[in-house]
Parts: sequence; structure tokens; C-alpha cells
Amino acid sequence: MACACVCSGPPVDVIPADGQGPPLADERMQKPEFVFPNGGKYTGQWLGSVRDGRGMQISADGARFDGEWLNDLIEGEGTFTGTDGETYKGQWKAGKFHGNGSYTNKTMTYTGQWADNEHDGDGKEEWKDGTVYTGKHAKGYKTGKGKLTKADGSVYEGDFKDNHTHGTGTFTWADGRKYEGQWDNDHMHGTGVFTWPDGKKYEGGYVKDVKVGEGKFTWETGKTFEGQWKDGKQHGKGKMTEKDGTVRHNVWDKGTEKEKKGKVKKAMSTDFDDEE
Repeated sequence: MACACVCSGPPVDVIPADGQGPPLADERMQKPEFVFPNGGKYTGQWLGSVRDGRGMQISADGARFDGEWLNDLIEGEGTFTGTDGETYKGQWKAGKFHGNGSYTNKTMTYTGQWADNEHDGDGKEEWKDGTVYTGKHAKGYKTGKGKLTKADGSVYEGDFKDNHTHGTGTFTWADGRKYEGQWDNDHMHGTGVFTWPDGKKYEGGYVKDVKVGEGKFTWETGKTFEGQWKDGKQHGKGKMTEKDGTVRHNVWDKGTEKEKKGKVKKAMSTDFDDEE
């Protein structure tokens, strides 16, 4: 579930420069409601001609902020409620979500750390479809260590980069299949171990979810193949060890074992259902 969250924050009405602002004061003080030329309203504390202290602003479009101000900018603690149902409650800096806070819109809720209106640091994303991510963020993206639980019950725990599974991690499918190893941009890529609920296991190389290079496959019966792979099938030199311990070395071509003189001996099972 991608979320490059860069939130805009509430609109802040500007004090007019034509002398029509509130009366000046030398120290912070509470004043009556002030109406801006565009229809926005502010009720709260002022320092001189700027909002400073505790106050509530209702913008012309109906968006509302209730919280702390500093030198005419939202700064400190406060709650924003937008006209489309979005809300943010937490810390602010220079008019932006910054620090710890909770943001909710029509599709998800994020609770955690922010920097300049972006998810940044530790946080938790909870989506309406049941998907949950808990972990690190950087500049609005899932980046670093984290755990993603999808609506279908599958779980990934490990490294993320720019909202993608990238680095080292473990993905467990809802049906019990599991892959532990290296990832590249949401693909099994590098070396890893794939296991099945019935006892089958593959240990070796992957390129974009497909078994490639050196690898070992173990069947639920205990029989193993160890050797070269291409396009998800045994291809090249390999060693087959039967469940009774019998060992033979041979050459395979696209999953088919060959006779020593190049004739087909027998086809091997291609039931390697790890490519997603």
C-alpha cells in the first residue's frame, strides 16, 4: 500500500497590510473575534498585530484550527479539521505538521512522527481495508525497518525503501508459504529461502521472483536437487539425491534431466509455486 504522504496543512489567513488589522498591543492579550477580508475568522490571543498564543481560526471555506500560534504562524500543539473530513491533532512548526501527531483522511490514519508535513520517523499507517504498516518513514515514504500486514493476511517484515520491499526481509503468505531473503523493489531478488507448508524448500538465487543461478530444492519426501537454475527450472549441472540416499550427477535442460549422451531420461516436477 503506497503512501507518499505530503500534507498541505490548514490555510492561514493573512493580516491585511492596510491598517485594518486588530488594535496593537505591547504584550500578549485576548481580543474579540477578528474577521478577515476574505471572511475567515480568528478568536484568541494576539501580540501586537500578529496572532500569538492560543487561538481558533475558521477559514472562509470552513476549515478549522484550534491551538497555539507564534508570530502569526501555527506552532506548538493544535487540532486541524478540514472540510473534506481530514483531521490532524498534534505538534506543529511554522504552520506545518512537525513532531508527533495523528492524521486521518477518507482512506487511512497515520500516527507518529512528522517533519514539514511529511511522515518522517517512527509511525503507524492504518488503512480502511485493514492494511497496517508499523515502522520507519522518511520524507513521506516507508523507508527503513518496518512491518506490513495486508488485508489478505499476508505479512512482510524487514527493509523498505520508498514504499517498496527492498533489502532483506521475510514475506509470509496467508496460505503459509514463506520467503526469507533479499528483495529489490518488491521482488524476491538475490539469495533467499522459500518454504512451503507441505515441507518443500528452496535455498538459492532469485532474479525478479524467479529461481536463477545456484540453488537447492528439497521435496517433502526428502529428495533434493542441488545445482544450476534458469527461468525457475533446473538448467545446467546438478546433483540429485533420492530419498534413499542414492546420488547422481547429471545435466538438466529446462527442468528435464538428460541421459549422458544427450537423450532425455525423465522430466522432473516443475511444481515450484513460489513465483508471485
